[in-house]
Amino acid sequence: MVSPTHSKRISIPGGSNRGGNIHVPCRGSHCLFSCRRPSFERTDWSAIYYLYNILYEQHHTPFIALNKAIAALYAKDATIALEELQAIKGLNNYYLYHTAIGEVCFAAGNKAEAQGHYQNALSLTHSSPEQQLLQMKIRSCEE
Repeated sequence: MVSPTHSKRISIPGGSNRGGNIHVPCRGSHCLFSCRRPSFERTDWSAIYYLYNILYEQHHTPFIALNKAIAALYAKDATIALEELQAIKGLNNYYLYHTAIGEVCFAAGNKAEAQGHYQNALSLTHSSPEQQLLQMKIRSCEE
């Protein structure tokens, strides 16, 4: 039996766009966080990073760690994001892992290293749209 959904207000330390508080829809003991925002720039990355930290404390999986590290890029900085990405084990053959490292390197201004990670990612995916996106990112590193 699925329990009804209700809303819970939780406090996010350093939450920037909502005065430190967010509403989290909850179903039973599972809470969901919707990060729908009118624009990327208005996304509350501090709140998302905080919630990924909570989730990671409960479930140590490399995919949660990957998402937490990506949120760290926008909530914290590229150095912290890269440290978190490099600490992840088990995703070396996953193209989005290398794409994320490429994004962090690119954001830090290290285009040569970013290009290498994008090329790694390109070799690991068979998806044509993903390959096209990665090829565009590789070209952007050459500019």
